[in-house]
Amino acid sequence: MKTINQDDFTSSLFALLKETFEGTNTAFGTMYLDQGTGFFDTIDKVDAEKASRSVREGDTTIAAHCEHVCFISNF
Repeated sequence: MKTINQDDFTSSLFALLKETFEGTNTAFGTMYLDQGTGFFDTIDKVDAEKASRSVREGDTTIAAHCEHVCFISNF
């Protein structure tokens, strides 16, 4: 089994996390299908009223999902 260089792994992981949350404005491609759709940019377009409403009765709201992300990131 081939061993991954630690510097290569961490730089790739940090690049993935940065693109996941901050999006990308690069012309060099993306790790996702859609360019420029980071988590923060996406939720910034949703107002509090919409984020607090379920699409269907009993479904989780966008606000609840965002709170979950905040909770997980505190570990």
